[in-house]
Amino acid sequence: MKTLVMWAVCAAALAALPAAAAADPRGFAMGGTDAAVAHGADAVPWNAALLGLPDAPGFSARLFQAGARADNNSFDLDQYRRLNGATWGDAQKSEILGSVPAGGLQLQAQAAGGTGISLGRFGIYAGGLGAGDGSFSRDGVDIALYGDALDRTYQVTGSGGQAYAAARLVAGFAIPLRQSPEGSSAVGLEVALERGLRWEEASTEVGTFEATLDTAQALGDFRLREGTHGTGVSLGVGYAYLTSAGARFSLAVRDLWNQTRWTGTDRRYHLSGSHGVHGTQNLDSLFSSTEDPALPADFTTRRAPVASLGLEQAGGSTTISLLLEKGLGESPGVSKQVRTALGLEWSGFGPLQLRGGVSLGGGQGTWFSGGVGARVGPWRLDAAVASRGLSYGTRGVGVAVGSSLGL
Repeated sequence: MKTLVMWAVCAAALAALPAAAAADPRGFAMGGTDAAVAHGADAVPWNAALLGLPDAPGFSARLFQAGARADNNSFDLDQYRRLNGATWGDAQKSEILGSVPAGGLQLQAQAAGGTGISLGRFGIYAGGLGAGDGSFSRDGVDIALYGDALDRTYQVTGSGGQAYAAARLVAGFAIPLRQSPEGSSAVGLEVALERGLRWEEASTEVGTFEATLDTAQALGDFRLREGTHGTGVSLGVGYAYLTSAGARFSLAVRDLWNQTRWTGTDRRYHLSGSHGVHGTQNLDSLFSSTEDPALPADFTTRRAPVASLGLEQAGGSTTISLLLEKGLGESPGVSKQVRTALGLEWSGFGPLQLRGGVSLGGGQGTWFSGGVGARVGPWRLDAAVASRGLSYGTRGVGVAVGSSLGL
């Protein structure tokens, strides 16, 4: 049990792998304001309308980009550093359990990457993405820590999670609406064809365990749905406006409509048993588990749409960015909580750019990010890191790196 808990702490608080979909390292470093600061090929998966503004490059190529992030809502790096490998007494167990909110342990992970090209008002982006969300009831952590305690009833009903991985080919184009000295605007459309690689969905429909001095009883009903060979399509829309002062406004809804059809299996596991004496009744001393046959299952999944409103303002050697983002539903990697992000870039070191930012809310707490970029002619190299919290208080880590060309 101790190993199980420390695995959760390690995976959730330290993992530097599995970030935002198609994370642009520049936007990732600037607080995750990708949807506000994307240019050229990077705009295709975020808001294709940006391709229709006068400041869009005539040609750009995203040579590569990759990003990853993992976080949790309970354990931090300091706890892992102090408790891993140590002997846990009641004080340490109480500290670990006290870190878990009443709603339970929540784990999130995302990863994405790809390559793309834009020419004028049209662009294509090809890449892959994956996301996973998991939940573990507070009682589940409790039983892992105090499983030998008597006169306790544990509930793990509701524990489970979802995860998926897919490859995408996105085509985006922009239609300019207005071009004038006062400002320019455009609308955009993104159409994505998707190939689902894997879908996993696990849930605990019933899960209880009770131990007394005389009796031990357990009951469980678990479900696992798996899918492969998925095919899907996604549509996104956007609007962009560039003022005469150089401020860019971006309004977009990604995955406005999408669905993926999977071919897979649906399996259920059952656990029941008891041991001891209850009153005058002798209980069966055998714990048993059964597994239903894996049934063929064709099912459809949908990611929740994400709406974003962004601003990018460049002046001299400084660029600021602001983004408001909200999921219009719940799905892996998407939260209905509003996320607010602010970013800053300073280009006062010749070919180098320094970046930093902060992201608040969005179901992921407070993130701090930073990064550096290098530009030589049309070529650019960018890298970024992010942390949920600071120093040993961090509860998540993210990285992103990429290279591009722009003319």
